[in-house]
Amino acid sequence: RYSEWIQSKYQIPLKEMEEIAKSFNPTQFNAEEIVKFAISVGMKYLVITTKHHEGFCLFDSKVDDFNSKKMSICHRDLIKEFVDACNEGGIMPFFYHTLLDWYQPNYDKDFNSYLDYLYKSVEILCTKYGKIGGLWFDGYWNKPNADWKFDRLYQMIKKNLNSSFFYCIINVIRGDGMILAFCDKSYIMEIMFIRMIQKE
Repeated sequence: RYSEWIQSKYQIPLKEMEEIAKSFNPTQFNAEEIVKFAISVGMKYLVITTKHHEGFCLFDSKVDDFNSKKMSICHRDLIKEFVDACNEGGIMPFFYHTLLDWYQPNYDKDFNSYLDYLYKSVEILCTKYGKIGGLWFDGYWNKPNADWKFDRLYQMIKKNLNSSFFYCIINVIRGDGMILAFCDKSYIMEIMFIRMIQKE
């Protein structure tokens, strides 16, 4: 019922979350079937969650072991599987990545150190998975008055992704929060349409 918010809803301790992560085994995740379905209904791009607020990565993160490749019984890089399937099917992959993190202690103790960790994590997504259409970021609303150094994030993304792309920042207001999106110019109009729907 609470999906990715279950840790917050039931106040699951970090140690228990680690044990849950170890048993994570998405046997029914089939990136190729997802891509085939998306193409069959006319979709032009797909967005996948690379990491949500509980801090668990679905890719081979080099900055910690709390991920599906290193900690989980499946030992799978699900993001690589997703990107490979998108490339094979001819559809553009997009990534969602959380800004806030319930797992990393420095999120509350040493925010600048946390930002170093966060941006290294995003850099891996920008450099290890080939061409992507863009990135969506959520979680700014948890620390709206903090200095997130978004200019640094933007410059890092722009530097590491194909220089022929034109990237923009789109702010989607949701209550007192905001989602940031960095995307290829080919998808600006479609994402702006999503923005208009969410504002209504």
